[in-house]
Amino acid sequence: MTKLTYLNELEVLYILVTDSGDDDPVNPRPGTLQHAVIQDKPLWIIFERDMVIRLKNELVMNSFKTIDGRGANVHIGDGPCITVHYATNIIIHGIHIHDCKQSGNAMIRDSPRHYGGGRCQTAMVCQSSTVSTYGSTTARCRTAMTDSSTPTTGRPP
Repeated sequence: MTKLTYLNELEVLYILVTDSGDDDPVNPRPGTLQHAVIQDKPLWIIFERDMVIRLKNELVMNSFKTIDGRGANVHIGDGPCITVHYATNIIIHGIHIHDCKQSGNAMIRDSPRHYGGGRCQTAMVCQSSTVSTYGSTTARCRTAMTDSSTPTTGRPP
């Protein structure tokens, strides 16, 4: 992780995803998207190269994350996808999400200190606020970016 000074004078950490693997969703390896999204601190997540990420279990987002696919061709698909549940301040930009499938009951990690059972419903947003998706696509997903509490936006904040 490296510090980056952002426009409003806040220091934001960014993390580089270098590994498209998802071998152990309960104990994700550093360098994977799964490892980046569960961290407690605000992170700007970028990708080293083009990659296709096939998740074994749902990717549960923690608050204050930007997943930025600009500069790389990043696909998440052919398995469980992204869940934003009780999280705030999420931006997903330039990521192609497709062919999401329900995974059934599985052990997942949603923070560095907690893991438990999850049941992926595909690409889903619920009980969350300030969730923005722009420049991203969803295709052939059973549910695609739905929200039961606060509308998502299709443009940058």
